[in-house]
Amino acid sequence: VVSEPLPRVEAKGLKGMHHRLSPPSSANVPFHV
Repeated sequence: VVSEPLPRVEAKGLKGMHHRLSPPSSANVPFHV
């Protein structure tokens, strides 16, 4: 399920900004989306 929102983050280019929150990113991905 996590792999689903992950690609969406890259599409938005937030991966670089959220790169620091890599570990908790999975929890923040749906939050920002």
